[in-house]
Amino acid sequence: MAESKYKFERLTPTDDVDLAVYEKAIDYVFQNPDIKNVAISGAYSAGKSSVLASNKKNHSGLRFLHISLAHFQSPSEKDEPEAKESVLEGKNLNQLIHQISSDKIPQKVFKNGRII
Repeated sequence: MAESKYKFERLTPTDDVDLAVYEKAIDYVFQNPDIKNVAISGAYSAGKSSVLASNKKNHSGLRFLHISLAHFQSPSEKDEPEAKESVLEGKNLNQLIHQISSDKIPQKVFKNGRII
């Protein structure tokens, strides 16, 4: 097989990265129960998902919840320069709600897949 002049890199997360300093930071979070929210941010393809996947693999007894804050503009939003905060909050809630069985959510709050 001839050697390719192109080098391709996969952009999917891997679960065997060297966590180095990140491991201490993440362990600190789990050792302090008063810490409720953690954000891992960085540029596209910086390795955020790989850090999470590797940590998840190393701590199989913990439960993880993945929430994406990515915003993709729909055709109806073309005139709006930035996403409105309330729209992003609604998208986050939607992701959370659909991870919970609807029979565990009071019907006065959740009906037909929507928050009332």
